[in-house]
Amino acid sequence: MNIQICVGSSCHLKGSEKVVELFQRAVEERGLADKITLAGSFCIGRCNR
Repeated sequence: MNIQICVGSSCHLKGSEKVVELFQRAVEERGLADKITLAGSFCIGRCNR
């Protein structure tokens, strides 16, 4: 499974770095590194929200 997390400037200002950290920790704690790929992405269409 691929999970994309926006790391563009608007999302970064709204805390996306913390979201990335939480996902990374959850994947590691549950031993899912071989099943889940986390990827940074720029605007995926909801930047103003």
